Amino acid sequence: MTHRHSLRSAAARSALPGLALALALALALAGCGSTPTDDDRIELDIERPPRAEHPIGPNLRLGAQLTMEPVLTTDLDLDRRVDDDTVTVTPTIEADVVWEPSPQVQGYLGLEATRRQLVVAPAGASRPATRLAVDEAWLMLRSPDDAFALQIGRQDFEDPREWLYDEELDGVRLYWAGQGVGIEASVSRERIVDKNLLDWERNPRVNNFFLLGHLEPWKDTRLTPYLLVRDAREQREETLRFVGIQGIGEIGRNVDYWVEAARVWGTRRGRPIKGQGFDVGFTAGSREGWRPSLSLGFAFGSGDDTGRDRVDRAFRQTGLQDNNARLGGIASFKYYGEVLEPELSNLAILTAGAGIRPTPDSSVELVYHAYRQHYADDDLRDSNLDVDPDGDHRFLGQGLDLVVGYRVGRDVTVEGVAGAFLPGPAFSSDADPSFRVSLELRMNF
Repeated sequence: MTHRHSLRSAAARSALPGLALALALALALAGCGSTPTDDDRIELDIERPPRAEHPIGPNLRLGAQLTMEPVLTTDLDLDRRVDDDTVTVTPTIEADVVWEPSPQVQGYLGLEATRRQLVVAPAGASRPATRLAVDEAWLMLRSPDDAFALQIGRQDFEDPREWLYDEELDGVRLYWAGQGVGIEASVSRERIVDKNLLDWERNPRVNNFFLLGHLEPWKDTRLTPYLLVRDAREQREETLRFVGIQGIGEIGRNVDYWVEAARVWGTRRGRPIKGQGFDVGFTAGSREGWRPSLSLGFAFGSGDDTGRDRVDRAFRQTGLQDNNARLGGIASFKYYGEVLEPELSNLAILTAGAGIRPTPDSSVELVYHAYRQHYADDDLRDSNLDVDPDGDHRFLGQGLDLVVGYRVGRDVTVEGVAGAFLPGPAFSSDADPSFRVSLELRMNF
């Protein structure tokens, strides 16, 4: 009986990708029954060129942005006796060239020049080189009714909370928009041609196959079921498959919510991978006065009990994610904590925040995080810390972020984050807190 039950469970798990694909296709076909109109066709998150207001030739426009970002980090090894404090200042200049010969044809080239300056650094720290990068270079063709779009080249893959991806990838992407439903399909690879024109680097060969459905089942709600495949072309890399759903919407006028849920399976060096993760939460606020808001979220990524079997049951994200978004304010930040900034793997993260909007163009938020491992492990996947937990205790510690944002018109934005990580029992009893303070000034020209 137990054996038959395990077989049924395995069969059900293996059927998940097919079910997700069938759901997306069935909903798409359902939307094809009648001709969509401008009023009820779903609006997809099709990438559009940034604002560029300076004509430089026939159908050509130029725009530019200057960014200055000083950052202070201290005690990432959780030991103040060791001098590892770092202060960097990163100036970045971006140039945007937009070509738009007609409403159905668009082209975009985005160049970026930057050099991170080490103002304070530990002895022996390497000096970063100047970077000149081609961030994006693509051509987009649209149908006259905007029902179809084809995008080719280096383009920005980004979801609203950057939980799946926030990366420039080289590839081909096709969009279709119907009545209350849409489909996005793409094939891509990260940096087929290196982004940095001044320093050629060999990049891991990972092919990406993405299929997303976009649904609006009711007003102010967007559901995105998806199937993502990250197919490694090298033996040491992970080959991963994700099936899941994203949900973002509003309840009334004062509550915004999000839902992320995914299952991952694949292999790494011949070892099977099977994990699951989710992230749910909401922000409730008033639209009166200083517009106070409260946010609450909980995220979980399964871990692996290494003594159970040879299957790695730890959830991992795609490797393309940034985990960066806004809550109730105008400034975005690392919503799993600015200092720890972990990948959601073998972790449970509780997040609570409160904020105000003193003016329509300013915001202040205080955000708290609590971190606990699913299984005690001496490895913390993809965090900023330079020290590992002890593998005996599950509670990693707490985080606190102060997030401030201010807009000056539409061309100048200032965002600042002061973050702290307070280590828990999973680290040494005399472990010290770690801090990170950053300020970002963006000016558009």
